[in-house]
Amino acid sequence: MSTGLVAAVLGTALNTNTDLVNGNPFGSWTFGGSGKDGAKSVTGDENLASGIYEYTSLTITTLFTLGCSDSTNGVLVLLISGDLTLGVSSKISLDGKGAAGGAAVSTAAAGNPGTQGGFPFGSAKKDEMMNCLGGAGGAGGGDDTNLGGDGGGAGAAGGVGTASNTGAAGTATVLWKKISRMFGNKDSLFESFGAGGGSGASDGVAASGAGGNGGGFIYIECAGTVTLGTSALISANGGAGSAATAGSVAGGGGGGGGGVVIIRYREGTVALTQVTANGGAGGVGTTATGGETGGAGAAGLVIATNE
Repeated sequence: MSTGLVAAVLGTALNTNTDLVNGNPFGSWTFGGSGKDGAKSVTGDENLASGIYEYTSLTITTLFTLGCSDSTNGVLVLLISGDLTLGVSSKISLDGKGAAGGAAVSTAAAGNPGTQGGFPFGSAKKDEMMNCLGGAGGAGGGDDTNLGGDGGGAGAAGGVGTASNTGAAGTATVLWKKISRMFGNKDSLFESFGAGGGSGASDGVAASGAGGNGGGFIYIECAGTVTLGTSALISANGGAGSAATAGSVAGGGGGGGGGVVIIRYREGTVALTQVTANGGAGGVGTTATGGETGGAGAAGLVIATNE
C-alpha cells in the first residue's frame, strides 16, 4: 500500500506530505467503518438524507446515481468496510447540493447575494471563511444601473457584483492556508461546501437569473477495493447560474462554487478525471440590451488517496 496523497486542487495535481493520511483524521471510527448498515446495492437513482453510512459494500449499477435528498448543505459520509463498485456511467453526485444561490429578482433592484459555503448556514456574505474548503460563488451579472449580487464566500472571497459588468468569478482558494487545520476538525470539515452564486440584477421588466447552488460534501473511506467503471464519476460540482429572462435588461446568475470530495481507499485505482468539484458556469444575461452574464464559481477541493 502507498501512503502518498495525491490531491487535485483547482484542477492541479499535487504531491503532498503524508500527515493528512496517517491513520484516521477524525479519530472516531475504524477505517472503513463498522459495516453496521450492511451491503448497499443501488439499482435505480436514489437519494440518501445527509448523514454517515457504514456499509459492508457499496455497488451502484450501470447508469444510476446515488445522491442526497437535501436540496442544500448536503453531506454524505460513506464508510465501506469492503468494496466500492461503480458501474459504467454511474455516479455518486452532490452537484448543486451545497450552499444556496441568490434568488432571482424581477423588480428594479440589485441581485441577491449567494450564501456562504460553511457555518453559519444561510449567511449571505462574500467574505472568505477560514474554516471552509469549498469554492467561492461567482457574482451575478449587473444591468445598466443595478449591481449583480455578490457570490458567497467559502475557502476564499466570493465574486463582487457591479453594474454594467459581467459578474466577477469567485476567488480561488489558497489550499495550504486551511487544509492541515481542517483535517483535524471533523465538525468544520463536514460543514464545508461550495458557496452559492449571486443572482443577476433586473430593471424590473425582465427577471434576472438565479445564482447556482454550490457543490456538496462527499467523504468516502473504502477498506477494500475501489472499482470505477468507464465514465463513472464521484462529483460535488457547483451548479450553473440561470439565464435571465429575455425581454428587457437583466443579468444572469453567478455560478456556484465547487464542493468537497475526499476518497481514501486501500486497493484499486481512482483516476482524478473521475472525481470532480468544479465551479459552475455563470448564466447568460440579456446581453443585447445591457444585461451582463454572471461570473463563474471557483473550483472546490478533491483529494484521492490510496492508503
